[in-house]
Amino acid sequence: MMLAKNLTICLINLGCAKNLVDSEVILGRLASSGYILYPEPEGADIIIINTCGFIEASRQESQKAIRLALKQKKLYPSKIIGVIGCYVEMAREQLAKLFPQIDFWLGVKELGSILEAIEGKKIKSSLSSFLYNDKMPRILSTPPVWAYLKIAEGCSHCCSFCTIPSIKGPYRSRSIASIVREAQNLVALGVKEINLISQDTTYFGRDRFKKPQLGRLLEEMIKIPRLRWIRWLYGLPEEVDDS
Repeated sequence: MMLAKNLTICLINLGCAKNLVDSEVILGRLASSGYILYPEPEGADIIIINTCGFIEASRQESQKAIRLALKQKKLYPSKIIGVIGCYVEMAREQLAKLFPQIDFWLGVKELGSILEAIEGKKIKSSLSSFLYNDKMPRILSTPPVWAYLKIAEGCSHCCSFCTIPSIKGPYRSRSIASIVREAQNLVALGVKEINLISQDTTYFGRDRFKKPQLGRLLEEMIKIPRLRWIRWLYGLPEEVDDS
């Protein structure tokens, strides 16, 4: 199925700031491919819901959003509804049985295939969760002076109370060079405050260098002219070192 690229798309983001960054990257790819971004689902040809499945309340919120989107599809059957993200990764089969009217499902390992999914093409499989880089287009949804910057994906702490490792897989750090280039791009857009995010930001770099590299990353970032503030979340106190 080939679609006209002047179709309107509304993306509904649910969950954490890490989800928000993924949604911004998806919006960037859609806009650069000719789709028109639209703020309300009622007027959109395509509705995409980026779900959260972390706790029961978030799963219920995701289901509510799906039901509201399907009401629009009932009124306008030509609408395309896609559901993506964490909740899909952990419960795709159950969701597909509960909502058979959905046009496509993408888990966190398939987010890079959003265009293929919309256009009915073959989805590329991956062993790892989607992790963007500085070369991918991104449309910020935060106020113009600050932005999130995701430095890693997944988590290697197997806490009994947390589902993140089972959804996202082990911790995977981006390269320092890629993060710094993205920070420079954000500052060029007028961003003055950057919030570094990952599931455990104090773990950054341990998967690549066997020891945390957050201090090294911060040393590089403070060299960026006109970057006024750097914040980071989340962190574990026992992983904060002298660097």
